[in-house]
Amino acid sequence: MELEKAERTIYFKMKWAAGIVSSFAIMAGAVAWAGDTRWAKIEDVRTWDRSVVEQIRHSADYLRKQALEDKIYEITVIPEAKRTDTQRALLDRAKRQLEDINRGFPVER
Repeated sequence: MELEKAERTIYFKMKWAAGIVSSFAIMAGAVAWAGDTRWAKIEDVRTWDRSVVEQIRHSADYLRKQALEDKIYEITVIPEAKRTDTQRALLDRAKRQLEDINRGFPVER
């Protein structure tokens, strides 16, 4: 009986210690994550110069424009009589989006 009670006491203390260690590990991970400076904070984003935002938008539009031009070329290589309805629809959509980019409007992706 004594041995059984001692085993239960040791088991309880080990369980308690494991819980404490786990709690500290979780708290340390949360602190490390919160202190990580790689994430942009909302205050930083609000203070960005307008030209930076414009440059990002311009770069995204340029990449999208290249992808659309590639898609248009890919479809126009196929003779018009052999294009499927899906290919025709994709070609029309790509041309519309390319025109929107060229006019400076945001494109629905």
